Amino acid sequence: MRTILLSIICIGVSVCSYSQSTQEIKTIAKAYMNAGDSVGIYADIDGSYQLMESIKYTGVKVNALGTALSYGIAKTKVKVEFAGSTSPYIFTGKAHFRMYFGMVPASKAQRLYMFSSNYTLRDFAISRFKVKKNKRQLVQGSFSLWGGNTSGLETDNDVIISSTKLKDGVYDIIINGKPGEYCITFNSNGVGGYTSVFDFTIK
Repeated sequence: MRTILLSIICIGVSVCSYSQSTQEIKTIAKAYMNAGDSVGIYADIDGSYQLMESIKYTGVKVNALGTALSYGIAKTKVKVEFAGSTSPYIFTGKAHFRMYFGMVPASKAQRLYMFSSNYTLRDFAISRFKVKKNKRQLVQGSFSLWGGNTSGLETDNDVIISSTKLKDGVYDIIINGKPGEYCITFNSNGVGGYTSVFDFTIK
């Protein structure tokens, strides 16, 4: 009788353990698929934080003629072009952002991979667009969001960047600059404008 009772208890524990394990797996899977709702860049527009959508370049323009005519003395500039002359994210005087890093959900991995916990603010930079009619152009390079260290992208000397780490994976960013069109770029390994950028306007 005791043997039968022990067997029943063991089966019951196994079933409960299996059920619990299955539930835990489902919970973890659900968390993975839906996690990271907060990852990305949020623009503080009039006190309301809006998740920014990135834009991709539409073409590349190379000014090699000047280099050829100057027998290689002039530098060849590669300009990455983006559609439109302005951004839907508009600031007055200074731009304010919150940037979040963490677990990126599988459904958003393709466009938000740069906000995984593998990266930090040090992997991002800011640049100013040159507006040409209905297009905006970037000359490859960068100006670091972390500490304001230069590392390539052409930008205006009047741009002042202030960044504060609020906690692990969360940063507060303030950018002061002259009126114009700007963007935040993922600059790991020199990617810059060749991947998605987050555009904004300062009036």
